[in-house]
Amino acid sequence: MITRIRSQQIYIDLPTPDSEPWINIIVQRVEMSDDYETMNVVDRWDQVNERLSDIITETYQYSDPVTSTPWHISTAGLADAITNLATKLIISKCGGYVDDKGYIIIEE
Repeated sequence: MITRIRSQQIYIDLPTPDSEPWINIIVQRVEMSDDYETMNVVDRWDQVNERLSDIITETYQYSDPVTSTPWHISTAGLADAITNLATKLIISKCGGYVDDKGYIIIEE
């Protein structure tokens, strides 16, 4: 039998504006036969919680799956990229704009 673990859910928690962000990872356990047939899945097997400030300067080697370009990114850069994506998706669904302080403003 082969036991593997994987990230089931990854999220960055921003509980209030200007609060310290945390990265939270829910870990799933998958038990497989020797020929890689899934036998059992345990959702929410474990959890990893880290303050972003504790890992902000760590860097990762990465190869982009679309462009195949290899590069390095820091945790800070990754968090910034995710924030930019989230902002774009929120504005496309909910409307609004980003003000000079970086807040998304909607008209009601």
